[in-house]
Amino acid sequence: MAQYLSALGFHSEIRRLRALCREANRDLGYWLAFQQSLSYHEATASACTIYAPEVIPDELLVAGLIHLLDLPLASARRTYYLHDRILQDDVSSEQARHFLYLTQVFNIAIRIVPFRERFGGAIRLIEFKDHTPLVYLEGHTIGLFVEDPEYATNYRMLFARIADAAFGIEQTKSIFADHPKIPRP
Repeated sequence: MAQYLSALGFHSEIRRLRALCREANRDLGYWLAFQQSLSYHEATASACTIYAPEVIPDELLVAGLIHLLDLPLASARRTYYLHDRILQDDVSSEQARHFLYLTQVFNIAIRIVPFRERFGGAIRLIEFKDHTPLVYLEGHTIGLFVEDPEYATNYRMLFARIADAAFGIEQTKSIFADHPKIPRP
């Protein structure tokens, strides 16, 4: 690979590739990642579980629908746990209707976590058919992938606690349907 990149004149990329290989060889069980890497892993996953305590995930925004539809949805089950305070903020009527629409998509589940519950920052559990699960801890400009099985198990248990605390799917649909920003006939 290095010879190929060198022949094409990509010398700085060779240095970054070698640094990445050295880091991967250390096998620490975690690595830093940018958005493109997250998108790749989610596109190849069999299931994604997302906890969003502060902001609506980009792919659930009205404008993010294009990204969500680009994913191979037929094979990926996606469960979103949105914290109640997100819905209390400036949610437009268009976004509220969009949430209601997404609750009807066959492989997307959205559940609201009550305001009183707190589980830390934004987390994504990404599961694969032929690979151990990855946990993605979201940061402002960069995220952290964790693949160490012990930590992944701990985050899977955290998601079980979040699921226990969250409203059910039907109750969440009712909350969206009754949202004050959705116009009534």
